[in-house]
Amino acid sequence: MDILSLFSERLNDLIFEKKITSEVFAKEIGIDVSNIYRYLRKESVPVLSNAIKIADYFNCSLDFLFGVTEENYSSTYKSAQPFDVCFKAILEKNNRSRYRVHKDTGISDQRLDDWYHGIRVPTIENIIALAGYFNCTMDSLMKREN
Repeated sequence: MDILSLFSERLNDLIFEKKITSEVFAKEIGIDVSNIYRYLRKESVPVLSNAIKIADYFNCSLDFLFGVTEENYSSTYKSAQPFDVCFKAILEKNNRSRYRVHKDTGISDQRLDDWYHGIRVPTIENIIALAGYFNCTMDSLMKREN
């Protein structure tokens, strides 16, 4: 799955459908326009906080935004929780330890510890991997779903 291309195409389509410019979009969501241009040119994917701002603006799921699903179910999403809160909750819900996640996914134990303690936030690629591992949507993982 080419997340970079899928995200760029979806973002292009969403901006076009909304009939706004990249500059207006950037201003309305509070992301520097140079970042928006990088996303549209397939040079980078956003950090998690910017991805959530984009999904919130277009009222779409993170899974749709990154091409994990083709369906864009219009819904009302809740504000995402801090990742460490979400990560602790999904570990508990699935009765998994960080060590078990490390063994099953190959994600370093230090990275998992950093996420657990709120020191760092995962990349979009890792959010997708975790959602797949826990068999849930990215929005469910981030506690955005109703």
